[in-house]
Amino acid sequence: METNSTPHRDALDRLADRDGCRQALDACVSGSHEGEVVGLVAIKLEQLRDINLELGYDVGDALIAEIASRLHSCLRPTDILARTGSTEFAVILPALAGTGVPLLAAQKFLRRCTESFKFNARRVKPSLSFGVSACPEDATTAELLLHHADVALRQACRSGREIVAYGECERSEDQPNIQLERAFEAAIDQSELVLHFQPKIDLHTGFVIGLEALSRWTTDDGQSVPPDRFIKLAERNGLILPLTLWSFDAALRECQSWQSTLPGVSVAVNLSATLLAEPELTDLVSQALNLWELPAELLTLEITESAVMSHVESSLDALQRLSELGVRLSLDDFGTGYSSLAYLKKLPVDELKIDRVFVDDMLSTDEDRCIVQAVVDLAQNFGLTVVAEGPEDEETIVALTLMGCTQAQGYVVARPMPAEAIAGWLEASPWKVSTGLSKVASK
Repeated sequence: METNSTPHRDALDRLADRDGCRQALDACVSGSHEGEVVGLVAIKLEQLRDINLELGYDVGDALIAEIASRLHSCLRPTDILARTGSTEFAVILPALAGTGVPLLAAQKFLRRCTESFKFNARRVKPSLSFGVSACPEDATTAELLLHHADVALRQACRSGREIVAYGECERSEDQPNIQLERAFEAAIDQSELVLHFQPKIDLHTGFVIGLEALSRWTTDDGQSVPPDRFIKLAERNGLILPLTLWSFDAALRECQSWQSTLPGVSVAVNLSATLLAEPELTDLVSQALNLWELPAELLTLEITESAVMSHVESSLDALQRLSELGVRLSLDDFGTGYSSLAYLKKLPVDELKIDRVFVDDMLSTDEDRCIVQAVVDLAQNFGLTVVAEGPEDEETIVALTLMGCTQAQGYVVARPMPAEAIAGWLEASPWKVSTGLSKVASK
């Protein structure tokens, strides 16, 4: 099939989103009769990021619209097609006669949607993964049915299989997380997460120049969930974007509130690598800054080196757009990735953060001390700020200062704290905002 313009754009824009899909699925499940099956097929287009980079976003947009059109051509009048993510669709199949029908439908979708696609003389063969669940066999509620289709889709993506039904999944891995996933999604929706802030200081002036926002989550039963766990959970289950949007909003709100007492002090927010492929990321950041009437330079986005290096070309494009917006970009955990030097000159970053694994033992291990010094020298040669993560004693602070390190963030300065504790900490702290001698110089 050949086309010279993005097909069915209006129809694509009118598709229900994930919330609309959940509502429609709930209506189908609650309205089904005894003996009827409600099927759900979750679909993911695998190679959109590569297509956008290699062939252009117009080809990627056209392919998404073409997939939607092909799916729609396979449906009965009672079936419902929704777009549940930037690269994901879902098809609701109500009033089916048997539990095997959703799988047959997925096979039909696969045959139709993987036919080659030609746009402006460029030929693309779509690559898709499918996850299938059915009510009442796999679940009796819309929420659980949707979750089980997502579980099957994730297993299809991980295993390289085109279609996976939930009944085939290794459930022992996913089942214990269902309750936690529901609680986490509710916590985001109801703003039940909190941010703690860890100060970052200039080693040569002793000034507090920024604070990093760190998400914290305690469940209703008092369980404190480690950030690395709920962040991985968010990345697996399509919640990383709402989590990040919440973080932007909460962090910028606090940053705006402290400008009267901490003028010019910035806030840093961690950015998941998965969001670098989000085409609307720059617009979302800009909207958050405009909402809180803050200049872009007061926001730093931290991206881990390993995340950037795993998708260098796509990361370059996304980081360039963010840099043009005016926000500061920080390469976190620097020194733990690979081939970084070959790309560092291309990355539009403002700051390198030396991973704490090197800072922890730099006074006792010559190799770590040499690595820290090398990163400091490298940053200076590239005109970048360099931040040491994790110093826990004043001796390390002195050594970092003598080595030429620019900034530090660690327990020797302060542990992460709630926003309401910042003023009290600053009052009692030797670190200052705009006046005062540096702590090192005063020794």
